[in-house]
Amino acid sequence: RAEREWRALCDKTQHHVSDLRRQCKASNAGEAEAAARAADLHARVGMLERSLTRAQAEKELAEVHLRMAEEALTDEMAESRERERRRLEEVQDTEEAWQDEKSVLQLEVERLRQ
Repeated sequence: RAEREWRALCDKTQHHVSDLRRQCKASNAGEAEAAARAADLHARVGMLERSLTRAQAEKELAEVHLRMAEEALTDEMAESRERERRRLEEVQDTEEAWQDEKSVLQLEVERLRQ
């Protein structure tokens, strides 16, 4: 009777050990899956960080180009205003010269009429 109990206990223990081994394997598989998922997420985070870094660099470059374009536009507007100012001065100088010439001609006409 002791031997039967001993064998029953051994069988029960062996069954329990088998269950524990299966649970351990399942746990290891779960840990491996979790580790793989963590590695995948880590890789994705790395990709996103690199994308963000590239996007920030592109933004900074675009801001530099925008500033350069604004400066060029400002310079061009100033040059355009200066050209218009010179043209206006030329027109006014021409008008004044014509007025002077007209006055001289009017005096000449009056002198000839007398």
